[in-house]
Amino acid sequence: MIFIGVILNSRYASTFRERVVERYEKFQNLIREKEGKVNGDGEILKENSISVGELEVDNFFSGEISIQLKSCVRRKNVHLFVQFRQGSRGNNDGEYINIHEDIAEACLLLDTLKRSRVDCSILYIPFMPYLRQDKKASDREPISAKNLFSQLEASGGKVLKCFATSDMHNNACEGFTDLPVDKIAAFPLFVLYYKVKLAKELKEKRVVVVSPDAGGTIRAEKLANCLGADVAVIYKKREKGKEAVSKALLGDVDGKIAIMIDDMICTGGSIVNGSKLLMEKGAEEVYACATHGLFNIDANSNEFTEEKLYRAGLKVLITDSIPRSQVYYDSCYKWLRIVSLAKYYADLVYCNEAGISVKKILDMHLDRAMKEQTDINDYLIPQKKRAPNGQVIADGQVGP
Repeated sequence: MIFIGVILNSRYASTFRERVVERYEKFQNLIREKEGKVNGDGEILKENSISVGELEVDNFFSGEISIQLKSCVRRKNVHLFVQFRQGSRGNNDGEYINIHEDIAEACLLLDTLKRSRVDCSILYIPFMPYLRQDKKASDREPISAKNLFSQLEASGGKVLKCFATSDMHNNACEGFTDLPVDKIAAFPLFVLYYKVKLAKELKEKRVVVVSPDAGGTIRAEKLANCLGADVAVIYKKREKGKEAVSKALLGDVDGKIAIMIDDMICTGGSIVNGSKLLMEKGAEEVYACATHGLFNIDANSNEFTEEKLYRAGLKVLITDSIPRSQVYYDSCYKWLRIVSLAKYYADLVYCNEAGISVKKILDMHLDRAMKEQTDINDYLIPQKKRAPNGQVIADGQVGP
């Protein structure tokens, strides 16, 4: 049986949606060659057609959002991709960033689908904001993470069946909704990247994975186990209203290559301070990886995070969970690499259409990364050497 689904996107998720559709179509071409055959898990491969819906989103002069769905979605499964902007005008092509406008747009899109008689809608949000506000830090405060889930659920109504996101700051946040939450981890991509990038150093046992704080120890241990590396943990102290300061290191980094791993990089304070401590303790080189590269301006120093990370000599790896332009990626070629989550989300769309286990797909990605059975260049977003003013300064693409 062929199922028909529709993919839609918010204004700032268009590029990510294009990557997902491209990946999905490649996968469908492979399936057409094996139509009706049984895969290794005993499941019958079947083609699932997906169309890209037409949607117009704009702003009235008053600033209110205008939405018109041009495609018929009655009785269809709709896969809605939404991305929330982060950072500043400096890393968003000069645009003023208003995350609350993006949230309002997501709610209105869900309401549009609800009123268009879809069979079901699934909301894909690679980066979910507000998840750091998952509890009351003091009296008379909201639980903002719960509130965001409630807004989205209310807007989607009974036809909203599932959320999908990547590396929630706190996995317990999925308890803030009664709907299922599919969690797509970037972790296998990090494993694959460093197995290729640091192959020689890993063989020589000169790599250590570092957690920038005690809370991320499990994450660091997991990456270290996959890479066959040692683990170290930084103890840091944060005073209210001030940047966290790295105080001490548990573990040995002397003469080694350090990889710091976190779920997100906001202003880069923890990563930069941690890197300084690691270099003081004898680390030869420091890499950093995080699923979400927010790169917000430090309100205390009014400093761009990109400048801070570059000056620290860090080599940073992030995903495309935050919408950014190709010009931006190119201008950061000296210190930044980006792996795309698009293939993982394309596989998730297929699972939701065909009724195939998501866990099996995720386990397959990790297994293939561990065995290096896939090419990291197939996930890296290509970058050219480009000056900050946007001018290309060298032909060809930069490597991993």
